[in-house]
Amino acid sequence: MHFHKPMKKFLALILLVFAVTAQAQMACVSLFETPYETLNARLTKRYPRLEFMTKDPRGFIKEIQERYKEQRLKDPVRSLEFDYTDVAMPMVEYSAKHLETKIGEMTILIRETKTMLEKVSSLRVLKKRILQKQLKEYEVAEQFYKALANEAKFYLVQNKVNYKKSIEFLYYFSRAYGHFETRKLPFMTRFYLGIDRAFQGYKQLPIEKEFARYQERKFEIFQRKSTVNGFVISEKSYLEALQHPDVKAPTEELKAIIVPLYDAIGREFLMRYMSTEISVVGVTHESIEADGFKRPSGDFWMHDIRHESARQQEIKSFMEKNDMTLEQWHKFSSFQEKWYLEYKKHLGLIQDKEVKEAIELSMFNYFHDRGYPFVPSVWKNRKSMHVYYGLVLMLTLSGQGAGFKNVRLNSKIASDWLDKFFEARLTEEAEGLSQILNDK
Repeated sequence: MHFHKPMKKFLALILLVFAVTAQAQMACVSLFETPYETLNARLTKRYPRLEFMTKDPRGFIKEIQERYKEQRLKDPVRSLEFDYTDVAMPMVEYSAKHLETKIGEMTILIRETKTMLEKVSSLRVLKKRILQKQLKEYEVAEQFYKALANEAKFYLVQNKVNYKKSIEFLYYFSRAYGHFETRKLPFMTRFYLGIDRAFQGYKQLPIEKEFARYQERKFEIFQRKSTVNGFVISEKSYLEALQHPDVKAPTEELKAIIVPLYDAIGREFLMRYMSTEISVVGVTHESIEADGFKRPSGDFWMHDIRHESARQQEIKSFMEKNDMTLEQWHKFSSFQEKWYLEYKKHLGLIQDKEVKEAIELSMFNYFHDRGYPFVPSVWKNRKSMHVYYGLVLMLTLSGQGAGFKNVRLNSKIASDWLDKFFEARLTEEAEGLSQILNDK
């Protein structure tokens, strides 16, 4: 079919109008998309398995709260035994898979140790005692891993697991699985881990005692008292937020919901849920390097719990200082989401990779590691950077690296940059807070 020139021009004009209209519509979608929606879409694309929480965190929290309330009405004593299958079952499958591997390892170690015992001379008394002790340890560990595997199998066959049982199971799994990893670490790594265990309030027990605690279902959020005063202060707040059985006056809502994950997640994922009730806790089958320490699975679980407890304490402190209700805090979270997106946008404009990493490390250490809300005035009122420099030191000593050289210079540039970024939003914070607090 042939068109005359006027007709061709007319068709070209029509196509141009359609193209411009489509672009305008796309621009409108981007323009009216809220920070909440933008962050959700970004993380859902990056972590498709975690769509149950990334797509609509508020909806996820609301659903869990409703399950908790329903269970609490049925049986107040067992209020934490609400259905958690959709969240926890992938974690149970993950644990079951790696427990089979561990059972196989123990079977080999038991066989090899028995062979060595048969060959050792009766005159070598000390050597024989050491081997007998090792054999007993391996045999108890094998029983422990098999008991955990059987529990996992029970949940998998039933295709159902509740919140309380799943968190307890993953806690025991983490402690048991990492038990033999500590002795494999180099001397200095173990030395640093000892320091970290004092910070976290974590003690690895003999495998016989670990197994006995599991059999007795002796579950503890916090095993020992931390040497860090801030962690000690935050313990009570976190137990209250979790509605732990030790809490004498349970409330109608969970202020903290443990979401166990085996996924390799980054800083943005963790920052995303800073102002929410979601407590992300890592479950792993291998030792993880972070913050200048290399932590076996039990240590890593406790490390995440401590971060979450500090965060809950700081949220509580901020709310009390501003006389905020939980509903008002939720509204204020929208500002934090907006500021974080603006932070990422401005950070992306920096060309110097080392300066960029110094800013990221400084930001993440203050807000995530120490648990402070992502709020301009909170950054402005920080007292010192000694914790940050301690982190940089540990990253350097451990060989993990801070990600940048010229620590003093780049850290100063990072601090100045963050000062300016948050200072520019102090007025918006004050006005936003005023509007939320005065909105009846």
